[in-house]
Amino acid sequence: ERSGKSMLMLGLALTLVKAGSRSPKPNDYLQSSLERASNLRPGQEQWPIPSTAPDELRTASFEVISGSYFPRRLELTALDYAGQHLPRIAELINAETDAADPSGTVPQQVLSRITQTDTILFILDVERLVYPEVFQEDSAADEAAISWGLEHYTTIVEDIDPDDTIVVATKCDILVDAGRVDPPSSYDSFAGFQQAVTDHLTARPDVEELLATTGESTIHPVYYVTERRGGSYVPYLDADENLVPVGYGHLIEEMKSRQ
Repeated sequence: ERSGKSMLMLGLALTLVKAGSRSPKPNDYLQSSLERASNLRPGQEQWPIPSTAPDELRTASFEVISGSYFPRRLELTALDYAGQHLPRIAELINAETDAADPSGTVPQQVLSRITQTDTILFILDVERLVYPEVFQEDSAADEAAISWGLEHYTTIVEDIDPDDTIVVATKCDILVDAGRVDPPSSYDSFAGFQQAVTDHLTARPDVEELLATTGESTIHPVYYVTERRGGSYVPYLDADENLVPVGYGHLIEEMKSRQ
């Protein structure tokens, strides 16, 4: 919940648009998100995509052209669902029954899609790590009660056994702002920043276990340039009044390389 799933898709699409790609040819839902992003003005504190309601299941899709000599048109489709459904999705998977139903409840619909997917992206919400109190429930007595959702990811990997997985860390600007890692400009390349984020996050046993379960060795960091206002991170707009996504181009190239 509030991990940045919607903004992840928007960042990928914005990066392709900025690069002048022949893609992304976004569907209507993603196109409306792009339009809201283009209408942002300095001083606005709202992100362009609102949180997804519990009873909503929206599809964001676009295309990516992969390859130079023999280009292929790849379609990326993501399900945008309320994050609080994740435990129920894992529960349905762990029940070892045919619970997937494309016309059923939101968790059943999500399950029907992830059992057919080629690649699953697992999101690590950095904000949840640095500022757990933001997600503190009234019934939660301590930080240990804050779930990062990784136990559900492990269930999904072990029972679904997807062809491929990619682990993405969202909101990594918070790691930089909190002094946990240096900004990308401090490294010889973005790969150096990526390794620093991976090293920092895998110091947590649950993250290390997730990478071991997925067979991944690297976490892919993404974020939007932000500024602090009123205790919150709000979008920073460049001179052309556009959002500034960071790391999404590297993630796109990673996704292309696995096809």
